[in-house]
Amino acid sequence: MFAITVVTVAMLIIVMTIQHTLAKTIPGAFIIEYAEDNTSDSIIQQHNRLLSTLGPLSQSLDVRQTYSSPLFRGVSVNLDNNNSPSSSPSFSALQTVANNSSNNEIEDPHHPVLKQLIRNPSVLNIYPIMEVPRPQWIVEEKQVRMPYENTLSQLKNIHQELNITGSGITVGILDSGIDYEHPALGGGFGEGYRVRLGYNLIDSDKDDKEAGTHRGPNDPYDVCLGDVGGHGTHVSGIIAGVDQNKDFLGVAPDVTLGMWRVFGCTGGASEDLIIKAMEMAYAAGCNVINLSLGTQDAWPESSMSVVANRLAENGVVVVSVAGNQGSEGVYLQNSPGAGSKVISVASVDNSFYLTLAVTTDELPDKNYPYAMSSTTKQMPNGTITVLFDEQRPELVTTGCPNAIRTNLSALAPLNGTTLLVRRGDCPFSEKFVFAERLGAQALLIYDEDDKNADHAILALTPGITIPAAGTSKEFAHQLIAIAKKKQEEEEEEGKDGVKTSTPPIIASSINIYFSTQELSRPLLSEGQVSLFSSLGPTYELDLKPTLAGIGGQVYSTLPRRMAGGWGTRSGTSMASPHVTGVVALMLAYYKQKNISVDPLFITEQLQNHAQYVIFEEKPEHPLLQGAGLIQPFTSLQSGIHVSPGYISFNDTENFVKTHQLNIANRGQKVLTAEIQHIPSKAVLSYENTTTRVVSEPHHRDDTHIKLELTASKITLQPGQSVDIQVTAQLPSMDYNYQMYGGFIQFVQKEDGDDKNKEKKNVNDNLLGKTVSVPYFGVLGKLNELPLFDKGFPYLAPAGNSDTMYGSNDIFTLNTTQAQYPDIICRLLSPTSQVTIQVLDQFNNIVGDIDGGPFKYWERNRLSKDQYSRSIQWNGKIATSATNSKESVMIPFGTYRLRVRALKMFGNPNILEQWEEWTSGPILVQQ
Repeated sequence: MFAITVVTVAMLIIVMTIQHTLAKTIPGAFIIEYAEDNTSDSIIQQHNRLLSTLGPLSQSLDVRQTYSSPLFRGVSVNLDNNNSPSSSPSFSALQTVANNSSNNEIEDPHHPVLKQLIRNPSVLNIYPIMEVPRPQWIVEEKQVRMPYENTLSQLKNIHQELNITGSGITVGILDSGIDYEHPALGGGFGEGYRVRLGYNLIDSDKDDKEAGTHRGPNDPYDVCLGDVGGHGTHVSGIIAGVDQNKDFLGVAPDVTLGMWRVFGCTGGASEDLIIKAMEMAYAAGCNVINLSLGTQDAWPESSMSVVANRLAENGVVVVSVAGNQGSEGVYLQNSPGAGSKVISVASVDNSFYLTLAVTTDELPDKNYPYAMSSTTKQMPNGTITVLFDEQRPELVTTGCPNAIRTNLSALAPLNGTTLLVRRGDCPFSEKFVFAERLGAQALLIYDEDDKNADHAILALTPGITIPAAGTSKEFAHQLIAIAKKKQEEEEEEGKDGVKTSTPPIIASSINIYFSTQELSRPLLSEGQVSLFSSLGPTYELDLKPTLAGIGGQVYSTLPRRMAGGWGTRSGTSMASPHVTGVVALMLAYYKQKNISVDPLFITEQLQNHAQYVIFEEKPEHPLLQGAGLIQPFTSLQSGIHVSPGYISFNDTENFVKTHQLNIANRGQKVLTAEIQHIPSKAVLSYENTTTRVVSEPHHRDDTHIKLELTASKITLQPGQSVDIQVTAQLPSMDYNYQMYGGFIQFVQKEDGDDKNKEKKNVNDNLLGKTVSVPYFGVLGKLNELPLFDKGFPYLAPAGNSDTMYGSNDIFTLNTTQAQYPDIICRLLSPTSQVTIQVLDQFNNIVGDIDGGPFKYWERNRLSKDQYSRSIQWNGKIATSATNSKESVMIPFGTYRLRVRALKMFGNPNILEQWEEWTSGPILVQQ
């Protein structure tokens, strides 16, 4: 029933368990946002007033969540759709519908409740509810400490020089719960503890089923078992963990933490649940909220992005993830990070890591990483045998059963040694059988194809009894070189042993030692954008990501049941809390100084003073890093502030040629700065000019633009500001939707700088002498891009996309046997509007198919589960005359379906800016 009689914090909680890693729409579930109510009615009265307008139709609604705050007023509901076929995705594609939309009369919703709600002046918006996947992270065998070096993070400067640790600031986290009894997180929950606030939004029956126990609604403890979960605990440790024995100090160790548990032990959550938690965190007084979660949605109109924006408008800084789809091309930002006022965070790699190390007497001053297999507790010291492949003697054996055809008795020197083998050709289990047959006491594995020569591979070895470990290709190559040299020396001296004429070459006199203590090693990719970090921009060409944080190989707390309570994880889920903690430090600093700031100022100040990442001797493109890696000490110490924090020149059809930047001197000294333009390498969006398939991953070239600035140098007195104009000059060349970009840089000059050029740039970044504004744009008209891939759309039997019906093939829709057609659609570009109409044999419009309207579709990708989308037609239509409880079944006869989709930045009133496809004949019969 829809009636609301009580509205308290303890709401009815419905958690939608997700079995997929990618977000999908929850069929029949919607969020209804109320228009601003000028009466003094309570939210209960507003609910019941709306209910009264539905009459008997109210029986088809069940309430999921209710909302009553400055952020959002409304309700989320499930609509009864029992009359649709079980396989039909009815209502699943409905996207945001606004009452003030000029397209409502074209794209009328088809469920009778929605038909009435969309026309109700009390309803502002209706959103579909998306499944929110479990937060993504990458488990690393490399372990980073502290969790960052100061040269990369500037946190030591903040903590020690400014004595700012976050005291007085409340940080809200929406995640999987927290092991608040972890000593590094304060050891308890509630008043007097670091984790003081929070709520458990997970249904107790769900926890009982998955964890065997549950906590009450006011307890956000992570109750999961074994290695399940832990995401929220890791995020919390990054923000505020403290462990002196490990020399671990979170970004803002003295903040007050709040945890709103929105993920159970399996599956994901739902958007309306996340929004409810946002509302709760806001009501609890959080100053900054971390959302290491999201759905793949680069449309800023999604419900979570809208509510996150409203949090920012109400003074709360919201930090979220860019996403972990870095290899899948452009436009892959996540919601709620796609919100224009939300800080979307890219990831850069940490500077160093701790690893178990293996050494050899032959290389006394060096150590190399190793990682014990999943079943190994300790690796034995001793000698190692290097056994070469019979067929390819330049390579080490793979250790597969048929790798050695020589009499195994000739390999007696392997007894009691560790065998070096190459990864590949057979499972690990077969390599162990091979090693045991040769009498080896342990196995050391490396990957010849690993692009990172310093990487120790991790072997999963269930059921294996002998010790095993993975090591780096670099160390394996050193061992190979030593073995070959020893073999050559033995042959020259005429010693007995295996000669080069014998296929296997063996050297077993190399002593190796496996440490049990972790040693520090630098990361070769230090400060580079992590390979997994998603590219922007949004589909409306807003610059996302906003900023970058450290998210590649971050060491932090885990629930005590997991790996002793500590571990390394990677992902933009780890970069986001880095930025969240820094925001808390900045808020604490300005609070201490009695300076009032808002979320926009904090965002711009971090953008202005971020350290941009270098790629091939140029600044990395802003679509990968935003403004760059945050530099909090610089941001607080510098008196320069530039607004806005970035520039989007748009595409060439909507080209905004000139932008204005305001530069303010908020410091105590006269500011003189030179203004420079530094372009980045362009991001190439598409593979070629014919198919327009998005490049996955993206490619680069040297395409760039010229900028004209109204000043090349500025001088500002304290408290003074100036506006400069930035005008883009596009190149004369063939446009292929290259995404150009770069940075406008303000380099502060002081007396004596010219006399000390050699020392000039040593501490420029730390002292805030360099301020940057990123920009980007697209060479090409986005509204000319094709939407449908070649061969799409097409009809197929429901659930069988491999069977394609051509334009002349007759599809029989049998209502008795529930034989329904799917429209299989693959989009090369996103679309904000889609209509699917039913045409009769004379091409007259009969009505829209049941299940629309369709809005804000993402582009499809190359991965199998994202390659295409399907929309099923159940034979029902909605027309302006349809006022019954259900959409009506179309009369028997022959029909066709017409799909029309609006191109990117297309004008819906211009016919040419829609792309159209018409199906073959569909025979509807009983």
